[in-house]
Amino acid sequence: MKASKEKVLFKVLTGSRLYGTFTAESDYDYKAVVLPPLETLLMNIKVTNRKEKPEGKGQNAKMLAGETETEYLPLQVFLDDFFAGQTYAIEVAFAAAQGLTETKDPFVETWMKDMIDRFLTKNVKKMVGYAVSQSKVYGLKTERFKAIKDAVRLIEEYAQNGSLLVDLNDAVDLRLKLTELPFVKPTMIENSRSGSELVPALEICEKKFSLTNKIDTMYLSLKKSLDSYGSRVASFEGEGVDWKALSHAIRITSQVIELSETGSIVFPNNQAEVIKLIKQGLVPLDEATELLEMFFSNIDEAVESSVLKERTPKMEEDFYIWKRDILIGLYGEEMIQYSKQFS
Repeated sequence: MKASKEKVLFKVLTGSRLYGTFTAESDYDYKAVVLPPLETLLMNIKVTNRKEKPEGKGQNAKMLAGETETEYLPLQVFLDDFFAGQTYAIEVAFAAAQGLTETKDPFVETWMKDMIDRFLTKNVKKMVGYAVSQSKVYGLKTERFKAIKDAVRLIEEYAQNGSLLVDLNDAVDLRLKLTELPFVKPTMIENSRSGSELVPALEICEKKFSLTNKIDTMYLSLKKSLDSYGSRVASFEGEGVDWKALSHAIRITSQVIELSETGSIVFPNNQAEVIKLIKQGLVPLDEATELLEMFFSNIDEAVESSVLKERTPKMEEDFYIWKRDILIGLYGEEMIQYSKQFS
């Protein structure tokens, strides 16, 4: 499919410059929805997405600051991807409906608004899946980090009414509260004196404390672990933090919640400023992961109680007819010109 024969219907600036999270290192990502030539369809040539990068740059080469990459999306593919709930297609549709196309076109805005109103459904599982995958990419064991932080908080609350200089064995209420946390459990360890006798202990994220230890000893050990995370913002348990992936996870999760609760996505993203700071590694790691955890804790309920419509067989039939009429309308003039060659 030659680019010179494509008809560009509309073009949208996407990625960080659409979300409002771009930095000095950001490139320009465009998505152009195009109408493939009629001859391509008649000859049964498969229509697929393709990307254009700066001259001399390989398809897998990383884009540099200020460089431009454009992905051309055949209309047929774009429409199907939107109805299937693909993240990129939903974002492009909302951007176009908000008039954020390179060449402002009232027809395109009306057309996209109609598609959103009629065929946007609760089928946002792909967006949720993308958010989950991005949260895994940054590779941090956030649950363990949070468990240590919560354990420190419980000890500090206990200190307000009790002494930290007593044995863990005597702080029954505190032990019970601690064992309610993930990665915290009762265990047995070897007696430090005899080396063979097993004695009761408390395990917190693989750190083991004999019940004969003072609470203060355990507290200082946990605080040291917690503080070490804070002093190694660029590293967590020996693994580098992918701040960009973490920022993507927060951005897409917030979008899923926004879409589910309001039926819309507004650009720039309503969390753009904090996401930009996270992307640059300028937010403490625990604050960034807490924000992600907060969004994840709300996402299931948001999707379940969403204002969006359910996808039904009747809607699928309506979409097929709508898509057919759109394509016939757009190809109509070309079909007339094409048929004249044989009349």
